[in-house]
Amino acid sequence: MRSQSGNMLFIIFVAVVLFAALGFAFSSGSRNTGTNLSENQADLDAGVMRACSTSVKAAVNRLKANKGCKTSEISYELADGSNANADAPTNESCHLFRANGAGLEPCGSYLDVIPTVSVGNIAYGDTTTAAIFLPDVLIRCSQYGGQYSTYGQCENWEYSMDNGATFITDYICLAKDSAELTARGGQNIVAREFSRDFCISACGYQTSTTQGQFATSGSVSMYYKTDGTLEPYTGACVRMMKPIQDPFSIYCNCWETP
Repeated sequence: MRSQSGNMLFIIFVAVVLFAALGFAFSSGSRNTGTNLSENQADLDAGVMRACSTSVKAAVNRLKANKGCKTSEISYELADGSNANADAPTNESCHLFRANGAGLEPCGSYLDVIPTVSVGNIAYGDTTTAAIFLPDVLIRCSQYGGQYSTYGQCENWEYSMDNGATFITDYICLAKDSAELTARGGQNIVAREFSRDFCISACGYQTSTTQGQFATSGSVSMYYKTDGTLEPYTGACVRMMKPIQDPFSIYCNCWETP
């Protein structure tokens, strides 16, 4: 009788252990499943954003090539009228999200309303209006300097990669190594290309020039690519510029009478 009772207690003990193990496995599996789902969703969201950004950039290039749109005329206006560009043609031929323009459906961050954006319409002395420098990049001047010949000076500037939620003044890499710096024509050539893109976006662009210090060491957050776009970057860099403190000043001739 005692043997039967002992066997029964052992069976109950084994059942309790198995039940506890099953419960732990289920709980662990649920946590892992939740983690995997979160990671998968993050990967999916990132993929959607990349696809959106790629399609918008391609559409901008099409509008320029096929319809003769200037950078200052590109409109990101949404259906409710937000993010309008007063410099865009009234027939909406340079609108990204209109049938007469590129005919895209708004996507990703381009669905957000950015009340501070003004494309190609930053007046000399305006430190609050931001312009679309490149698709996904906003830029604005935070401090203006004096006249330089016929050029108005933006002494300090800042840029945003999140639709204006935050503006940063981190170093921007111009060349990752000496070979690239030579291939791109040297630091002054790359800098003039950058200032040209800045002035086109900010005030319509006639001509531009630059002046300031170039850093050879320091922490960078962005890289100015050979195709004229910016991308996040934190690697090696032999030439870099910083928008503020040791200013890399930009002079735009479209500010010739500040």
